[in-house]
Amino acid sequence: MAYLLQNSKLTKLGIGSILALFAACLLGCGGGGSSTGSSSAPPPLPTWLAGAWLGTGASSGVPIYTLILPSGATRVLSAGNLAEQTGTLTLSRDTLSGTGTTFLAANLASSPTGNSFPAIFGGTATQFPAQMTLIAGTKGVLAIDTYNLGLDSAANIPVQLATLAGTYTAANTRSSQTTSTSLDATLTVQANGTLSGSDSAGKVSGTLTQVAANLNAFNVVLNYTPTGTANAAAFTGLAYYRPAQTGASAVPASLLVMTDTGQIEFSGIFTLNP
Repeated sequence: MAYLLQNSKLTKLGIGSILALFAACLLGCGGGGSSTGSSSAPPPLPTWLAGAWLGTGASSGVPIYTLILPSGATRVLSAGNLAEQTGTLTLSRDTLSGTGTTFLAANLASSPTGNSFPAIFGGTATQFPAQMTLIAGTKGVLAIDTYNLGLDSAANIPVQLATLAGTYTAANTRSSQTTSTSLDATLTVQANGTLSGSDSAGKVSGTLTQVAANLNAFNVVLNYTPTGTANAAAFTGLAYYRPAQTGASAVPASLLVMTDTGQIEFSGIFTLNP
């Protein structure tokens, strides 16, 4: 191109040479379409969709707790059997889609690789009114269920890490021990986010760190050490806080913990001790 400009002989080049030079310029400058094979990033999640959602499963009828981060990272926890699903959601107009993992009960003594399956997400979500129909399951392995959710007003509030300080108890947890459900689990949270605790099958240690300032979402790192012969395991995931509610539907404060190793889960609904 510099030679053509310097000598002003563009008209003396054949049309084939001009087209070849033009194509070479497009390729060299990154133009001419998406021949690199890279895929475009998913559209950003609308801010109103991020937060804690609460509802019930259409087939199970049990409470379903859902936490969605601004990035689209999502955790779903069933209060019935504490089964957990994790993945990433995207929203196009009012249509939800995404993929992730469904975790079932794990028995490290007999199944050290755990019990997890690819999950699929679908459904719809609207801002006015704020409601979500989240369809989740694992086709061919688990029955697909529909979760009818609304924004959880109790949990969608500014929270500081120190607010979570205290000792919590869960009637049961799902974890990596030799039995799929353990009882009488306790979890103590220090003001700096340090975690410690135990259940009938092992001990827990770890940390909580806030995802973003004032956001009621916390990154969790847990180390679970069984008291039996099962293997120790390191879990990562999310947690969020539900303040105490008064009145006719009074409930104590609770901490919802949803973590996994990529193959097995540790999850529970922990209630703050008086």
